[in-house]
Amino acid sequence: MKKGRKQGSITVFLSMILLILLSVAVQVLGETMHQADRVKLVSSMNLSLQSTLSEYDLELLEEYGLFFLSATQEEALTRLDYYLYRNLENTGGMVQMKLEEDEIQSLELATDHKGMAYFRQAVEAESLCIAKQAIQQAKELLENYKQGEDSHKTLDNNQITKEQLQVPEDLEVDEEAKKQAENVVNPVDVITAIKENGILGLLTYDMTLSGNTILLENTLQKRKLKQGSYQRSYQNSASDEILFQLYLKDNFTNFRQDAGEYSKAQGLRYQQEYIIAGKESDKKNLDKIVEKILWIREGVNFVYLLSDGTKVAEADALAMALVGYTGLAPLIVATKLAILAVWAYGESLLEARVLLQGGRVEFIKSAENWHLSLGQLANVAEVLRGNVSGDKRGMSYEDYLFVFMNTTSKEDRCYRSMDMIEQQMQLRYNKNAFRMDNCVFYIKAMASAESRKGNTITVIKGMGY
Repeated sequence: MKKGRKQGSITVFLSMILLILLSVAVQVLGETMHQADRVKLVSSMNLSLQSTLSEYDLELLEEYGLFFLSATQEEALTRLDYYLYRNLENTGGMVQMKLEEDEIQSLELATDHKGMAYFRQAVEAESLCIAKQAIQQAKELLENYKQGEDSHKTLDNNQITKEQLQVPEDLEVDEEAKKQAENVVNPVDVITAIKENGILGLLTYDMTLSGNTILLENTLQKRKLKQGSYQRSYQNSASDEILFQLYLKDNFTNFRQDAGEYSKAQGLRYQQEYIIAGKESDKKNLDKIVEKILWIREGVNFVYLLSDGTKVAEADALAMALVGYTGLAPLIVATKLAILAVWAYGESLLEARVLLQGGRVEFIKSAENWHLSLGQLANVAEVLRGNVSGDKRGMSYEDYLFVFMNTTSKEDRCYRSMDMIEQQMQLRYNKNAFRMDNCVFYIKAMASAESRKGNTITVIKGMGY
C-alpha cells in the first residue's frame, strides 16, 4: 500500500505539471497564431503596396526616367484594396484572413513640397547617366555667369542718361563746326532705333520661328492643384542642384533642337526657354532668352572695351567729331562712354546671332575675338544680315540656357518642367487626363483584417519609390 500511495502521488504531481505546461502551450500557441496573423497582414500590406506602386506610368519612365503612379487617391485605393483581398482572402491555410477595412491615410504627390519629390527623382535619374566631369564643367559655366554679372555692374556704374548727352540750347558754338558734326552718324541713335523696333526679328530674320502657345491658366502654378497630406523635409546639396539643371538640359528641347512632330501643331516647342521665362508663347520665351544673352554679353563686352586703349581712343575721336564743337568736356566724356556702351551692345547683337545659328562665343573678349568695328556700328543691321562668324571655342546657346536655369528659382524650374512633361504625355501618348498632381510618389495606408480566431488586427505601412 505504501508503494501504491507513492505511485499515486507521483501521478497527481505529473498531472499538475502537465496542466500548467498545457496552459502555457495553449497561450504560446495562441500568441504564435496572433503573431502569425500579424506577420501575414504586414506581409500582405507590403506586397499590396509594392504591387500598387509597380503600376507606375511606363511612358513617363521611358521618356523622363521618373517613377510615379499616375492615379487619383480613389484609384490608388481601389488598386490597393484589390491586392489586399487577393493576398489575404484568396489564400488557404491556417493564416487565411478576412479584410475588414483599408484606407489610404496620406499620399505624397509629384507636385507636393514645391515639386521636391519630382526634383529628387530627376536628380537620381541624372546621376545614373552623368559623369563627374560634366558636373565640373557645369560649375565652370556658372562661374562664367557670376563674372558676367560683375561685369554688368561696371556698365551700370557708367550708364549715361539722355540728359547728359543733350547740348544746352543757349550754348554759343561755331555753326560751321556744328553742321559738320550733324553729318556724322551717331551710333547711339542707331542702336536706340534698333531696340525700339525689336531685336528678335532682326536676329532671326531668316529663321522659321514657332508660333505655338499655351494657356497659362492651365499650368501648375496657375491652376488649383491636388495636394497630398504626407509631410517630409528634404535636404539638397549644391551637386543636386547642378544635377537637376543637367537633367533639364538633357530631357527638354530648346530653340536649337527639333521637338518632334507631336508638338508642331500645339504645345510649346522651346521647352527650356519656357522653364526659364514662363511666357505663354515660344516667341515670347525666345525673346526673353535673347534679352538675357544681350544683357550678360553687353556687360562683358563693355568691360573689355574700357581695357582696350585703341578702341577707347576710337570712341573718344568719334565723340569729339559729334560734340567736340561744344567745348564741353563733361559732354564729350559722356558721349564717349555712351559710344562704348552701344559698341558693346552691337558686338552683343553679333554674338547673339552666332549663338542662335548654333555657333560658339568665347566668354572673355580680346582683340583677337572682337568682331564689330566702330565703323560697322552705324550699319550693324546690315552686318547682322551678312555672314556673322563665331569662335572656335566658347559657350553655345545651350550653355547659356544652362546658366540661365541657375537664375530661375527652384520652384519655377520644378513646376514649369512638369508643365512640359504634362504637355508631352498628353500630346505624344494621347493621355489627355494625365496630370502631375495625380502622380503618386509615396503611399501611407492602413488595413484591418479579421483572423480565423475572430481577432481584428490593424497595421499601418508606408512605401514609395
